[in-house]
Amino acid sequence: MALKTFVKISAVNNLSDARYCAGMGVDMLGFALETDNPDFILPEKYTEIIGWLSGVQFVGEFETSNLEQINTILENYPINALQIANEDIIAEIQYKKEKEDLEDFIPIIFKINLNQSNNNSLNFDELSILFEKYKKTVSYFLLENKDKINNTFSPKELEELLKLTAKFPIILGFCVNKNNVNNLIDNYNIAGISLKGGTEIRAGYKDFDDLAEILEVIEID
Repeated sequence: MALKTFVKISAVNNLSDARYCAGMGVDMLGFALETDNPDFILPEKYTEIIGWLSGVQFVGEFETSNLEQINTILENYPINALQIANEDIIAEIQYKKEKEDLEDFIPIIFKINLNQSNNNSLNFDELSILFEKYKKTVSYFLLENKDKINNTFSPKELEELLKLTAKFPIILGFCVNKNNVNNLIDNYNIAGISLKGGTEIRAGYKDFDDLAEILEVIEID
């Protein structure tokens, strides 16, 4: 199967999600690797899950850890890409890349939590400055907003979004649903979308709800 855009699934914590999404043709599966995260996955379970999968990349997701802690954690988790929400860590990685002239480096996803801002919305000028600063280091800029995850974009926000996607590789992690996803893909030049996995009701039984509906809408026959 194939999907019409790049898709990352975040906070995967069970085999049902992982196998379904890999089978649907998603590009990346993200796993929370910090113990204080509600979706944290133990190394043993992680190894078991990825052993069932092929054709998909695995992302280590970090919110608060420093670079030394990240490197220690990754000794137990083989990954293909790294997602970081802390700008200080992005800056440190960029400094190391430039100082050591590193050409080959694991792909970096920089997650920006818009709900931490004052207006909870897109601000082209602020985000453009931030993205320009790290564009040589970051493969994708992931935009999330927990306060608006199931809402829709306002006309003003769509206008701002188009300005951003014209210049930077943006993955949308909020305000994406089965009704607007194709419009966002076709008309707003987004690099991809990010959807969230969920918790199994019981082993082997999973209700995929919105995640499955969105993937089915963008599936290519």
